[in-house]
Amino acid sequence: MDNKGSALIFTLIIILILSVLALSILDVSLFEYKASYAYGNSILVNNAAEAGLDTAKGVFNKNLFDNLNNLINNTANTLINKYSSLIPPQTVPKEVMYEAIYQAVRQYLENNVFNAYQNYQFYLDDKNTIAVTISYIKITDLQTFDGTNILPKYTVRIETIGTFKNLKKYGHALIILDLNKSGNPITISSWIIDNTPPSN
Repeated sequence: MDNKGSALIFTLIIILILSVLALSILDVSLFEYKASYAYGNSILVNNAAEAGLDTAKGVFNKNLFDNLNNLINNTANTLINKYSSLIPPQTVPKEVMYEAIYQAVRQYLENNVFNAYQNYQFYLDDKNTIAVTISYIKITDLQTFDGTNILPKYTVRIETIGTFKNLKKYGHALIILDLNKSGNPITISSWIIDNTPPSN
């Protein structure tokens, strides 16, 4: 009888140990699943913020550069004709030419290009759960004529928000548009995805 009682106690102890081990393994598995799930969501929301930056950067394409070249030529020709019609005819001062082109290009970019992307939103999935918002694209500096660059250059700031469920990530980019450069006139100065909301 004592042997049966000991065996029962021993069996119960073994079952208790196995139950604790099973619960520990289940707990570890759940933790790994949650960590993996959270990591997957973090990747999705990062991709959303980055997609916003890529979309905004995409406005600087060949079509835009062709339009800017035409605008620059038209602005320059208008000024040249205006100064040529003076009595006596005069040459357009470089500072005047630079300022006229600077303002014409800036107004074109802000009114005809960047305006379309202020608080522009789209989704990366069919269920409309991974949201991308381009908060704004805007020129953040005033590059005055310095005697070295014939054409102006601009620093363009892009701010985006990626959203998935209750997660948010923010994209921040600075792009330099230098109209003096041949080929591709844009350079990426900074490109960051982080937890800092867009600044105004």
